Amino acid sequence: NTKTSALTGSIGSSYFVNDVVELTGSYGTGFHMPWHSEMFSSGWNGSSYTIPNPELKPEYSTTAELGTRLHLNQAYIDFTAYRSMYRNFMETVQSTYLGLPATQTRNVGKARVQGFEASAKWQANRHWNLHGSLAYVRGTNRLTDKPLAGLAPWSGSLGAQYVSPGDVWSLGGEVQFAKGQSRYNAKTEYPAGGYGVVNLYSQIQLDRLGWGSKNTQLALGVTNLFDKQYRSASTSSSTSAAGSPAPRISASSWWN
Repeated sequence: NTKTSALTGSIGSSYFVNDVVELTGSYGTGFHMPWHSEMFSSGWNGSSYTIPNPELKPEYSTTAELGTRLHLNQAYIDFTAYRSMYRNFMETVQSTYLGLPATQTRNVGKARVQGFEASAKWQANRHWNLHGSLAYVRGTNRLTDKPLAGLAPWSGSLGAQYVSPGDVWSLGGEVQFAKGQSRYNAKTEYPAGGYGVVNLYSQIQLDRLGWGSKNTQLALGVTNLFDKQYRSASTSSSTSAAGSPAPRISASSWWN
């Protein structure tokens, strides 16, 4: 048995400078109890051992955010910068067991994650809109000054949507992208390459066609339309096992 508790909360506010510009800010605390699998799972997956850690401590964090929103007639722009400070930060680290590669979730002490997130949408006319997002993140172990694993520095999306007359159906597409890892611990992980994938989606309001009850909607989507091979930075990799960095995607090689 393991038991713990924590009091968490947050406070925030916004201020309208005028009808267009809104300033925002917030501060909050966070708490993460280790999962059962992180504390007690063990075994061999064919390439490495998983070592349990029953002594794993809960993770605590504080986060401060500052941002601005622009409310335009046919568009909006949202920008937020943040910094999160962690205590008892939990990370999967490399180890060995019986001379073979192994991993274990451990408390690595103090960590800092900071960056910004931005999003925007432009309603060009009654039927067309363009939208996009961009995010930057930088994570550092404050005790060793090494980069945190599993973070892509830049990521985002860019897309467009068409809505039919009467809002009966819509079609949309977007490109999701991420830059290859430029900050990583070369002793423990392989860097993930950059990538760009195309997604398509559509929606049909069945109730407007006389099918189904009110607000019945059919949604269809195709992700990674061109079947590109890539690896997200959030997936784990270990230099203790044979391997190589994920292939660079030709559609986004300019961002590797």
